[in-house]
Amino acid sequence: MKINYILLFILFLIKLINCFNYEFDGEYKISEKLNYHLINNQDEENIKIWVTFNSKKKENFNNIEEFSKNNGLKKESIERRINRCHDKNKIIDDSDIIINQDYINQVLTCGNENTIKLIQKSNWLNSISISLLKDTSNKLINCIKSLDFVETVDLVTKFKKKTTTTKPSSSSSSSSLSNEFKNCLKNDEDNSKFEKEFNNFIEKKLLDLKNKLYSSSSSSDSLFNEIPDKFYGYSNTGLKQINVDKLHEMGYDGYGIKILITDTGYRKSHEVFKHMKIIGEYNFLKNNNNTQDDFDSFFKDVNEQQTGHGTFTLSTLGGYRPGVLIGAAYNASFLLAETENATNDFPLEEDNWIAAIEWGESMGAQLVSSSLGYENWYTYANKDGHFSKISRVATMAVNKGMVVVMGVGNSGDLGMGIPADAEYVISVGAIDSNGERTEFSSIGPTADGRIKPEVMALGLGNLVAHNLNDTTYDRFDGTSFSCPLVASGIALLMQAHPNWSSKQIYEAVISSASNSQSPDYLIGYGIFNALKAYEYNPTNSSDCTINGIGCSNSNGKCNLQSKQCQCELPFYGQFCQYNRIPCGQRCLFLNSTCEIPSNTNYNVSFTCIEPNIGDFSNQSTKLNNNNFYKLLFVIFLFFILI
Repeated sequence: MKINYILLFILFLIKLINCFNYEFDGEYKISEKLNYHLINNQDEENIKIWVTFNSKKKENFNNIEEFSKNNGLKKESIERRINRCHDKNKIIDDSDIIINQDYINQVLTCGNENTIKLIQKSNWLNSISISLLKDTSNKLINCIKSLDFVETVDLVTKFKKKTTTTKPSSSSSSSSLSNEFKNCLKNDEDNSKFEKEFNNFIEKKLLDLKNKLYSSSSSSDSLFNEIPDKFYGYSNTGLKQINVDKLHEMGYDGYGIKILITDTGYRKSHEVFKHMKIIGEYNFLKNNNNTQDDFDSFFKDVNEQQTGHGTFTLSTLGGYRPGVLIGAAYNASFLLAETENATNDFPLEEDNWIAAIEWGESMGAQLVSSSLGYENWYTYANKDGHFSKISRVATMAVNKGMVVVMGVGNSGDLGMGIPADAEYVISVGAIDSNGERTEFSSIGPTADGRIKPEVMALGLGNLVAHNLNDTTYDRFDGTSFSCPLVASGIALLMQAHPNWSSKQIYEAVISSASNSQSPDYLIGYGIFNALKAYEYNPTNSSDCTINGIGCSNSNGKCNLQSKQCQCELPFYGQFCQYNRIPCGQRCLFLNSTCEIPSNTNYNVSFTCIEPNIGDFSNQSTKLNNNNFYKLLFVIFLFFILI
C-alpha cells in the first residue's frame, strides 16, 4: 500500500512540475492560432505577430488638455469626440494612453535589425505588430513570451481579397473615356461650361441653406428644386435610389466632414478628383506619405493594380465630374490610407487597417469608408463583434465618435467578412437597380444573432473612375461600391446634423431604411434612405435613467449606477431596442453548432459556437487545470502526513 502512495506521489509531482513549467515559461501566452501556423507554414520566409502588453502608465483623465499633450491626441480628435461621442463621460480612456516605449525596446532586443522588425503600433489594443525572420522565429518568440509585461503573443491575421466582379467594357484598353461615356460631354469647352453651370447651381443651394438655417421654417422640403438627372450622369441610378439627391437639393454636399478611406492606392491625378480636398494621406505598406502608385502593365487583372480598387471606391465616395460621375460627398475633406496590397500573391493584413483607423481618428476623421473584409482564420462562430482584434478596434472607433461604414462582402451565403460583424458598424450589402439583393452580397446574421447587413445600396454595374489613365471610366459590381455609396450619403447626414453622435447616426440610418419594421439576415433593415434618415428623430441621450428613454419597455433593466441598459435576451442595442435572430440553420450550414441556452427562461439559442482558433479562453482553462492539480497535490500531501 505504501508503494502505491509513493507511485501516486511521484505521478502528481511530475504533473505539478509540468504545470509549473507551462506557466513559468510563458507557454500560455501563445495563441493556438500562432502555434498552428508555426507548425504548418514552414515555407514562409517571415512571420508577423501581435505582441500585447499587460499594462500602461497611469494618467489623469480629468485634465483633457494635459492628457492630450502627454499622449499625442490632436485637437481635431478631441473636438470630434466632444461632438460625436454618445457617452460624454468617456471622451478619453485607457485605450488613448500611448504604449510604453520601454516595453517595445525590450521586445526588439530579443533579436537584431535583421531578425526582428517593428511594423505597427496600436495604442488602443496596447499591442505592436512585428515581423520575425522565419529561421529564428521560435527563438525570438521564446524570448518575447518570457518578458513579464507581455500578456499574449498572436498571429497577425491575413486575408486574400475576394476579387471584384467586373462588367467588361472598352475602357480597360481605351486611352480616354470608353464608348459608353463619350457622348456625355462633347469637348473640354462644353465640359467647362457644364461644370461651371452646376458649380453655380450648388453654390446657390448653399446660400439657400444658409438662409434656411437662420429662418423659422423647419420643413425639410421647403427648398426642394430638383437637380436634373444630367448632373449625376451615370451615377444617377445609385444616388437617387437612396434619396441622396434630396439632400443635395437642400445644399448638403459633405462640406466640413472629414472622411477616412482605407483601400489600395489611389490615382489622385484622375480628372474626377480634380476638385477633391485631400487633407492627408499615408501609405501603411511602404510607410510614406504617397498613396498613388504607377500603373503597372504587368498585371492584366484590374483587381491586381495597386491604384485600382482604391480609385474605384474613392470616386464613388467623392468624385466630381458633372454629367459622368458624382460621388455624393464631393465637397468633404478626405484622408487617404493605403492599407491593402492589391496583388493576389500578397494578402491583406489586419494590423495595417488598425493602424490606419487610429491614424485617421487622430487626424479628426468623423467617417470611415472601408470596402474590405478579413476571413482567413475566422470561422462563422468567431464573427460575434468581439473575437477579432479588428472588430474590437472598429467598435472602439464608434465609441470615440466615428461612424464606420463597411462593405459586408461578396461571399453570398458563406457570410460576411470581419469587421463587418462589429457592433454599431454600418455594414452594407449590394442590390441591383430594381432594389433586389444581388446573389453575391454576403448575408448575416452575426454569430450572436445581431442583424447584418445593416442596409443596402446599388452594387451592380456601378460606374467608377478607372486607374488606366486620368480620363477612363468603367462599371464594376460588388459591395465595395455599395459601401461608399452609403458612406457618401451619411456624410451629408452628418453635415446636416453636426451634433448627432455616431450611435444616433446608426439609429437614424437603420430605423429609416426600407425594411426597418421587419429586418432579416438577407437585406438587414433594407435600402438606405438618406432623406428619411435626415428627418428621423433619434434618442437624444445615452442615459437610460432620463424620463422617456428607459430600456425599450421590458426588454432590459436600467442600471442606476452606470446609467446603461442591461438587455434581456433576445434584445440588444444601447436601449435594448433591437431583436436578435435565433441560432438555427445558418449556424449549422456553416459547420457550427448552437449553444445550449443557459437561461431557463428561453429554450431558444441565440449564439453560434464551435472550437475557437486563436482564442485565449481555452488557455485560461489550462491555467485553471494547473490550479486543480496543485489543489489535488496539496490534498494528497495532507493525507500522507496524516
